[in-house]
Amino acid sequence: MKKCILIAFVLIFNFVTAQEKPLNEDLKKEYDLMLVSDSYKDFEKAAENYVNKIYFLKTFNEICYESLFLKVLKEEIKLTSFKDYEEAEKEYFILKEKYSVMKELNSGFYLALKDSNLWDLANIIAPFSMPETDSCHCEITYNKSLSILAFQYENVLKNKEKSVVSTWIAYSKEKLINKKAYEMCKRGCELR
Repeated sequence: MKKCILIAFVLIFNFVTAQEKPLNEDLKKEYDLMLVSDSYKDFEKAAENYVNKIYFLKTFNEICYESLFLKVLKEEIKLTSFKDYEEAEKEYFILKEKYSVMKELNSGFYLALKDSNLWDLANIIAPFSMPETDSCHCEITYNKSLSILAFQYENVLKNKEKSVVSTWIAYSKEKLINKKAYEMCKRGCELR
């Protein structure tokens, strides 16, 4: 519990101070190069296909580490389109291999990430911006949630190499949930 409170405090503090930092141009350049690489596209396509086979709803923190993800996957295998856990696990490890290839072929990004500060990548993949008008606070809530989620993803990417693929899955699932929540908020706002 203390760890969760400490993480929440660090996230809030970093979120507030991150908005004032200039963009890390080296990291942005390497990130953009990685996004257009064939190895990244191959990994992303395979990862998206994997994510689309998972129907259970878990928060980022419930599945971001590999051991947690595999445990939940085993427990919730009926809430996937995999025929059994062995198939899901096999595809997961194929995905990890694709990630390893992608990382090796995009080493410039990973070196720039290693030398960057926390929030540098989050500010690139989910920059926070204040909306001009947002009477229901849907957009500001959505932007904040994406920024914090991007920070969580970046933190694992920088510090927990073994869990990068499960983190990507958790990040992707949570982004979809946030997008749906944003869309529902906007619909509700229109009905007011």
